[in-house]
Amino acid sequence: MNYFDTKMLLMRDARKLGICKEGYEDMRAKADIQSLVGYYVAHPDWCMSRAFPDLDTLRQHKDVLAENGVFVDTHFDEDNPPLLNERQVYMFHHCTGTIQIGLNVDKALIPMIYFGNGCSMTILPDKSYDVEVSIYVPLYVFGGNTIRPQDTKYVMFSKCRKGFKE
Repeated sequence: MNYFDTKMLLMRDARKLGICKEGYEDMRAKADIQSLVGYYVAHPDWCMSRAFPDLDTLRQHKDVLAENGVFVDTHFDEDNPPLLNERQVYMFHHCTGTIQIGLNVDKALIPMIYFGNGCSMTILPDKSYDVEVSIYVPLYVFGGNTIRPQDTKYVMFSKCRKGFKE
């Protein structure tokens, strides 16, 4: 499917799901897939709470999504879990395995982590984090997922559902 057809499909689906006028106009102004992905990452609560876009559409663009911190059908190796702390938002769809999350001191950044579409993942705190200040990493869980966070003395994971703390 070409960019124009994908964009029209996404705009139609967004309208059916109740996107606001400003959001619709913003989406309509996007000139390429990269900018549409940027829109998706900038509005994770709205998108994930409505399963927008659907998993098949996400799969069609998984390479561009991965470049922007959105992972689809990805397995993360338990023996060598990646440290994810360079972006404000990471999103996972139908993923498995183990990841590390933590504070990025240089960027003053604590990532927000979103799960949807049947993930089964273990989340470890950044093992190099040794500042004696506790941080909480928010985990937003949408739909049927199995998420196993492993807290430590200084890194705790705060599980949330649809944007509200459990």
